[in-house]
Amino acid sequence: MEKASRALLPGVLFATVLAGALRLIGLGTVPVALYCDEAFNGYEAWCLLQTGHDSHGVLLPLFFDIFGKGWSEPLYIYLTVPAVALFGLTPFAARFVAAMAGTLLVPITGLMCATLVRGQVGPRTAARAGVAASILMAISPWPFHLSRVAFQASLLPLALAAGFWLAARAVSDAVSDRANVPPRVRPGLLAAGALLLGLSLYTYTISRLAMPLMVAGFIWLHRRRISASRRAWLLAALVLASLALPIAAFSLSTRGQQRFSSVAINRREDLQSAGPLQIAAAAGANYLSYY
Repeated sequence: MEKASRALLPGVLFATVLAGALRLIGLGTVPVALYCDEAFNGYEAWCLLQTGHDSHGVLLPLFFDIFGKGWSEPLYIYLTVPAVALFGLTPFAARFVAAMAGTLLVPITGLMCATLVRGQVGPRTAARAGVAASILMAISPWPFHLSRVAFQASLLPLALAAGFWLAARAVSDAVSDRANVPPRVRPGLLAAGALLLGLSLYTYTISRLAMPLMVAGFIWLHRRRISASRRAWLLAALVLASLALPIAAFSLSTRGQQRFSSVAINRREDLQSAGPLQIAAAAGANYLSYY
C-alpha cells in the first residue's frame, strides 16, 4: 500500500466514525417529534412493507403523492422499507436512511476529493486533501442537519459524490497503449458512476438541474479522452439516459407539473399589477418552494 493511501484511510475512517456518532446518537428523539414530510416518508415505507402498495393503493409507485399537493421522488421511501422492517414504525426508522447516507457521504467525499486532485498535486497532498474534506463534511452544520431528518434531499449529496468518485476513478486509472494518445477510461467504473448519477434523479427534485450541469462540466474537463474511449463514454451515456428518461417523461406530464403549476407566478392575481422588484422576489420564493 502506498504511503499516501496509508495516510488517507485512517483519517477518512476517523472522520467516518465521528460522523456516525454525531448522526446516530439520539436520532429518534432529536429533533423532537417528526416533521410532516418525515412522517409521510416513514408511513409510505410502512405501507409498502405491509402490502407492496402506497397509502393510495398504487402498486410500487415511481412517484408518491404528497398530500395531493405534489409528488415525491421514490428512492428515500424505498430505502426506508428495510429500516421500518428492522426498527418498526418509529422516528428512528424514518430517519435511519438519512443518518446512514450522511455517514457514508463522509468517506465518499474524502475519496472523491483525493481522486480528483491526485493528478494535479500528487498522491501525498491529495491524501491530505481527502482527509480534510472528510473531516469538514463530518462536522459541517448543513450536512449534519440533513442527516438527522428524514428528507429525500439527504440522499442527493451521497449519490452525486459516489457517482463522480467512480467516474474520476475511471479517468484517473486510465491507461494508454500508444504514445501521444489520451488514455482510455475504464468502462466498468464509468458505467457504475453513470448509474449512481442517474439514481440521483430519484432522490430530490433539484438534481434535475444540478446533476446535468455537473456532468457537463466533468465531460468538458475530460473531453480529450472521449475520442480515445468512445465505447466507454457511450455505454455510460446509455446508462444515464435510461434512468433519466422516466424522470423526463414524468416531469413533462400534467401530474409532474402539478407542484410547479400550484406555485407558478403567473397564477397569482396579487402580482398582476406588481412592480419588477415584487415580481422578482415572488419568482425567487416560488422557485425555492418548488425545489
